[in-house]
Amino acid sequence: MDFNNSYIINDMKKLFILMLFAIISTGTRAQTFAEWFRQSATQKKYLLQQIAALQVYIGYVQKGYSIAKELDSFLPVGFFVSSI
Repeated sequence: MDFNNSYIINDMKKLFILMLFAIISTGTRAQTFAEWFRQSATQKKYLLQQIAALQVYIGYVQKGYSIAKELDSFLPVGFFVSSI
């Protein structure tokens, strides 16, 4: 009976280690070489990407406001945006 229990325990240990590895590996993201050794350049790169994304977002907001302003002329006064 001990012989079978030792195999079951070993199998359970292997399964536990495998599941633990799967959980840990899915949620982690290691830093790249540039993030470690070129931090200033990497930060500038990320900031430029963020500025570009924000400029695109500003374009969407301006387009939305212009659509709302056009719709405001068809709807009762002050329904959307009365003055921008």
